[in-house]
Amino acid sequence: MPFLNRIVASGAKNTNYNFDGRQSIIITGTGSSINIPVEVQSDTNYYFNSAIKVNAGTFNVRIDNIIWPRSNLFISDSHSDSEFHIIDTVIKTPSSCSTVDVKVSGSSNSSCYFDNVIFLKSLITNGNFETTTGWNTSNCNVVINDANERTGTYCLQVTATSNNGYVYRDITVTDGQWYTFSFYGKSSASGHRFRFQIVGNSTSTSYYDSGWIDSTSYKKRVRTFHNVTDISVRIKCIVESSSEIVYIDDWAAFPLIDESPSTETGTTLTNSYGMGAWDENPVGALHIQGSDLYSIPIATGTNLNNDEGSLSIRIKPDYDYDEYLDDAYVFNIPSFARVYYNHDDYRFYGEIYNGNEFVSSGCYSYAQLFTSGTWIHVGFSYDNNYGIKLILSGNQVAEFMGTWEEQPLPVLMAIGSISGTDYNRINGYIDDFNMYARSINISDFQVIYNQDNEFN
Repeated sequence: MPFLNRIVASGAKNTNYNFDGRQSIIITGTGSSINIPVEVQSDTNYYFNSAIKVNAGTFNVRIDNIIWPRSNLFISDSHSDSEFHIIDTVIKTPSSCSTVDVKVSGSSNSSCYFDNVIFLKSLITNGNFETTTGWNTSNCNVVINDANERTGTYCLQVTATSNNGYVYRDITVTDGQWYTFSFYGKSSASGHRFRFQIVGNSTSTSYYDSGWIDSTSYKKRVRTFHNVTDISVRIKCIVESSSEIVYIDDWAAFPLIDESPSTETGTTLTNSYGMGAWDENPVGALHIQGSDLYSIPIATGTNLNNDEGSLSIRIKPDYDYDEYLDDAYVFNIPSFARVYYNHDDYRFYGEIYNGNEFVSSGCYSYAQLFTSGTWIHVGFSYDNNYGIKLILSGNQVAEFMGTWEEQPLPVLMAIGSISGTDYNRINGYIDDFNMYARSINISDFQVIYNQDNEFN
């Protein structure tokens, strides 16, 4: 089990702006700041994650060791984002450290919203790469680099001495346990490609292969999987070609608690369970990739109606927000309704067909800068008396206030693609799919979102 601390702070709370559908802390005033103490273990790697939305001024987030000798463990860049921005890092606590302080501090007359903060003990020691200790090599050389770190002071520089050279280490795991592994990496130059892998040491099971990544800015990859039989897994960063250089930083891993199946009312897709961590079809979440196509029957009056209805699903994209080459469809009910991610402007769209086209009776979100492997809850409701609502992870992000010419309800709909084609795939995992024969409101969607949201 991880040594887990969810940070709870006193002070002003806000329910209008929140990252996870509950509430956030609002920090205001001249030289605004808030300090949150967190109990930790010494000489231990922790994964830290938070979300911040700046209202005015600029803010940074830092983690300080408050036991003598005091030291700064992490300080983020200064942020002025008008939408929620994820701040995450891997830190190592010093010897004799039992408490750290999370400090959110702002410029003069600033204000921000701070939310969704966690500390998780990582199974990967030295995952912040202060030294090369514990990291093994095959056809590559590794050194500590202090010029290309993502956070902290150092990262690991990996130079291949032949094709497919890699750095690796073995992590002890438990049979039957779910795990999440998180990786960051970047290339030293365009064309220097790398990939992350997780392989079972006993069974040779491939639990994860990221595919080749070519990026000179840090890319995050996350994999949640169910370990079966293996007592350890090998994590790797593979460099494609000899003499090429990549940098890796902020690696973390932690076990997950298996959640109970969702109990919301509605028509649930077979093999759709709680969000937690479910693997490929036929057990758990469905993975849509390549030529996969999933069509769902619709029963008028039971599942949806032509004048009102709601759709709810969780998706976990395989790609970052800027890596899609085409629009990705979440729902598509032919000549009736659709919800999709636009790869050009990074927005989600929810639209109803009015007999001629979709655009005039629809709405769209602000840009969604998600990373691969992150679960996103998508909700869509329509009512020809009240309009259309688009909900993302517990927040209403768009609305259309109007009516349209109602269309016949088809008998089939597609999830994760456009029906009958090999194009516009969501390319990722889908789970917890529900249809409702009424237009449910934002509070209903928040109940669904929070029902099984422990690690989102």
